[in-house]
Amino acid sequence: MTLAGVGHARSDGGSDVSSTVQSGSVDSPYIADMPAVSAVLSGAGISRGSPANLPLGDEFHDALLHGCFDAASAITRGAVTTLGLDLLMSGGRRNILGCIEDCLDSGTVAAVLDCMRVRLPTEEHLLCAMLAARGVLQLTLNFDNGIELAYALLTGRAQLPRDVPADYARALARWREAMPAAPPLRVMATPRDFASRGVGHRPLLVKLRGSVDVGADGTVVPLRPTMEDLECTLLDDDRREALSEAVTGGRLLVIGHSGRDLDVFETLEAMLRPDGFDWIAPQLDDKVAARLSAVDPQQPRLGTARHVLRAELGELPDWPSVAVAGSPFSQRFATWWRCVPQLAAAEAYGWMLSEAGHHGEAVLVLRAVAAGTSRRPASARVRLRLADALARRGGREDLAEAAVLYAKTSRGRSTPAGLRAYAITRGLECRADRAPTVPVLLAAAASGVGAAVFAQSGHGRLRVMIRVLAGIGHVAVRCTEAGLERGLSRSGRSSTVLVARAAARVLESAWRRSMLAGTVTRQSDLELLRLRADLLLALLRGTPPAPDASARLAGVERAYAHRGNRSGVVEVRLTRALMLLAARDASGFTLAIHAVGDPTGAELRPRTASEVVSLRTWASRLEMMSDSDHPGIVRATAVGHA
Repeated sequence: MTLAGVGHARSDGGSDVSSTVQSGSVDSPYIADMPAVSAVLSGAGISRGSPANLPLGDEFHDALLHGCFDAASAITRGAVTTLGLDLLMSGGRRNILGCIEDCLDSGTVAAVLDCMRVRLPTEEHLLCAMLAARGVLQLTLNFDNGIELAYALLTGRAQLPRDVPADYARALARWREAMPAAPPLRVMATPRDFASRGVGHRPLLVKLRGSVDVGADGTVVPLRPTMEDLECTLLDDDRREALSEAVTGGRLLVIGHSGRDLDVFETLEAMLRPDGFDWIAPQLDDKVAARLSAVDPQQPRLGTARHVLRAELGELPDWPSVAVAGSPFSQRFATWWRCVPQLAAAEAYGWMLSEAGHHGEAVLVLRAVAAGTSRRPASARVRLRLADALARRGGREDLAEAAVLYAKTSRGRSTPAGLRAYAITRGLECRADRAPTVPVLLAAAASGVGAAVFAQSGHGRLRVMIRVLAGIGHVAVRCTEAGLERGLSRSGRSSTVLVARAAARVLESAWRRSMLAGTVTRQSDLELLRLRADLLLALLRGTPPAPDASARLAGVERAYAHRGNRSGVVEVRLTRALMLLAARDASGFTLAIHAVGDPTGAELRPRTASEVVSLRTWASRLEMMSDSDHPGIVRATAVGHA
């Protein structure tokens, strides 16, 4: 599915990876019978033009990734290749700023937000501000101050810089004549703002990603230490409420947004209804366009933000696009990047490679970082990142080394409480991957309770509790799988069912808490583990999978594909085979098993290959069992060898 329109124009937030069909010009005025909008959601496209000249999201992320790659290349003496960089760039958006922030020993990356500050707004900023004054809710994914500055200029609460060309002064005078009398603009940008539940106020600007003026508040960059994947699959409840207000309050207009922010798009798509929104862009990624079209066949629509906003507001003066004095974004960014410690950028790169499933280079980079941080307070954090990369690679020697690193870190006197809890639970998960037994499960529960009790208070304790519950659930799932390995006879099934039921309940509790914790949990991994527990329980009970299992699995797969996580995609394929096995779909199971494999054709990790063998074994045993041994599973169709 593609937009009918423009080829390479990207000034309105289009993606770098779309194909389009030529059909007219995006410079022609937007013409459509569109009802008046009640809310506008804007992305980086409205800040792209002059005089703001800020980068699109993909450009900003690529600059950060190249900087991290250069740092990793330097500390490994050129041993890293561009394969990992290509993998990270080919995936979707990551919270790279958050990754770097969590790898700093001190200070914050929030200073980069100053690179996003604009001296003069674009015409799109002015048009959004004009709509805000008329009661139209404004939501934006941008850090910059463009809409706020435009509103202040139009209402006379701010004045133009003295050194700007005279064209701007003449144009502003004409724009002010068209501006209705309006109270000050309220801005929601911080967690405290969102918790205030003030989305009914007008005029209102909601900044879903934070703002240049608030710094390290947990929205733009995480509250440390994180260790987990920084990007949620869905928005947290407070920001979801703001998005819901935009969708349910009337008609939503989306402009300058590529749809490549996972949490925003997944949350928004579930809320959208036919004839309730207009998504305007010169081009979009094919997959994004197809999903929008599935909601409303009339969407997305070809156009630019400027034309569609002018169509809403009627006749207005032109706004100059003359260059203004000041350093360009590229120069401001380069100045900031020189202040980022090389080891922090390299650690962030190794962490991102590990999350994306590029385990070999992740281990290489993190070993080099660990060698450079052995005498610093950061050593506990770096050891855990290295242990995670080894555990994900999954070889026998890797798991053994990871277990040693987890144990060493958990016993370290200087290890912070949150990292200690993480080390304890991840160490037990590692043990369960090697030898899953009920004693390991009991040890996980006991250690987890202790870790949570001694963790820091408030939000930190919530994060530790999520990590502990996820760890216990992981061990319980492995114990369930071990029970299936020992057989599915009636006599051996009851205790395994109890363990599987415990896994499902614990993971459900972890998931509920994760929705309160925002961007500090690995929600995709947790959801996949929940699905696996539910499917194992269904297999043991002889009941079909839950009706929403396939949709939930597809959501996790989209999240992994978005991040370029190859090993995550393989885990999804394994879980899909398990789902079809529980559903007694013999042909589907056979196809799913054959589909398991690294998307690049690389050899499967040892644990993945072992799980494929286990699935085949379970299928074979189910075929040989009678209905009395396992009622309900083999009644309709036998499941044979793949």
